[in-house]
Amino acid sequence: MPEPYDFLTPRLRLFLSFDIQGSTSFKYQPASDKIEAWLPIIHWFYIETQAAVARSWLRVSDRYRHDLPEATPGPEPVFWKSAGDELLFVKEITHPLQCLSAVLAFKDVLAQQDDDLQRRSGGRLRLKATAWLAGFPNMNKEIPLVGSYAAEGESQDDATLLRIARFERDTLPHQRDFVGPSIDLGFRLTELASPRRFVVSVELAYVLADMMVRYHLMDRLNLQVDEGRVLRGILNDSEYPLIWIDALAHRPARDSFERLLSRSTCNAGVLCDMCHQFIASQPILVMPYVVVGQRCLYGSVPPEHSEKLDTMRRRIAQELDKEAQFERDQAGGEGAGTLDPDLSKNLEEQAAKVRSGTAGTGRESP
Repeated sequence: MPEPYDFLTPRLRLFLSFDIQGSTSFKYQPASDKIEAWLPIIHWFYIETQAAVARSWLRVSDRYRHDLPEATPGPEPVFWKSAGDELLFVKEITHPLQCLSAVLAFKDVLAQQDDDLQRRSGGRLRLKATAWLAGFPNMNKEIPLVGSYAAEGESQDDATLLRIARFERDTLPHQRDFVGPSIDLGFRLTELASPRRFVVSVELAYVLADMMVRYHLMDRLNLQVDEGRVLRGILNDSEYPLIWIDALAHRPARDSFERLLSRSTCNAGVLCDMCHQFIASQPILVMPYVVVGQRCLYGSVPPEHSEKLDTMRRRIAQELDKEAQFERDQAGGEGAGTLDPDLSKNLEEQAAKVRSGTAGTGRESP
């Protein structure tokens, strides 16, 4: 059985959005006698994009593993969820080079799927992409979508973490969601993307530029920087740098206008410095770091992150031990034991669920 509070293990995750541009107007066209014109295209997009991500990741990760032995592929990108005509993927990062290989794989998928989408829709639909990083569990949280919640008046801080820990051990990947300021930021960035402009967050841009400089991979991405944008609700509505990958840089310009849009990539070293300065200037932002096991493989863990995690682990372990003792006491008829009243107000109900084997599913006992 996995550790009950595994969600407290530090993780860096890369998120990717593929979103269809022009889908709303495309759907508002007269339907034929048989089926709406948009349905086969949307269904193809849902199914084939997932397969394309798997194929592209396998191809790119194998190439990098051959060229750079330290570029271990780590966990493969997995489908997270859909939101209308948007598909979202997530990959856990166990080495910083995986950010570069994953973005290159996603860029290949974007080019392929955009071409196919245009062909299938008669040029009315295009595909755009956005990618960002999010650190867990200090700044963002992984939430199980099962279980019961606290009664009104129960402590909502440690009690919430205890409840997550209790149900986390029994949840499957599709029963979990990701929430936090980095997730909100990513969805705001999707509004700035276009078929040419593959938008990336400042943290991801920092890692990409750093890897390109360290491993002499300057030609792998065409990175661009534009004036900052105000993202509603993000960083107190201060400007956020618009950093993007030219998704069309690999193909010849079709006309004079496209030639004017084409630009040489920015200086990766200067971009790395700019991203570092911006992150350091924002109290809520944190320089990306990668922890595997007990080792920090990239960046450095802020002391306050380590202290907070240690405190949460001790608190949750203590309360889970008390729950286990309570169960033993109940089974032996020795009474209810002594429990923290703020965290264990409804413990008798939870213990009943544990005994009936339904605590991990959130079902009521019969």
